[in-house]
Amino acid sequence: MPAEMTEKQAVKREEARRIETRPPGEEVSVEHGTKPSQTIPSPDRQSARRRRLMLGVLGALVLAAAGVFGIPWIRLALNTVSTDDAYVNGHVTFVAPRVAGQILRVLVDDNYRVHKGDILAQIDKEPFEIAVSQKKAAVDTANADLQAAIASSAISKQRPEADAGNCGAPRRS
Repeated sequence: MPAEMTEKQAVKREEARRIETRPPGEEVSVEHGTKPSQTIPSPDRQSARRRRLMLGVLGALVLAAAGVFGIPWIRLALNTVSTDDAYVNGHVTFVAPRVAGQILRVLVDDNYRVHKGDILAQIDKEPFEIAVSQKKAAVDTANADLQAAIASSAISKQRPEADAGNCGAPRRS
């Protein structure tokens, strides 16, 4: 029971303290049934409220600073390759041309994003144009040889018919 008495006394003291903490210009209501129009929070509540407000403002400032300084730092860290042990992690894609040749122009720069079908480099056309003209010349030569073979075949077919009337007998002149 003594513990209950001390708790009740503490509550009464708190109520007495609330009444005593009114500003000097404000009158105290004597009537028990009416509540004062304005209640002033205790100094403990005011300091807790101030502390909470300051923590909120401080948290907002920390978030703003993280946004201003942190986001550019994260973007730089994600796009910059650096290493202390000479190993670099990255996505490597091997690129191979369909034909061998000398590169005339490179159409992309380092770290550019490319998509399937994009032209990355231009190969020198001159050696391929020379090879095509050589092959065309070889085809023209082969066609000329074919025409010559067809003509000689036609001549040899006509000659045995002319010799058939002779029946293989030697000619006398």
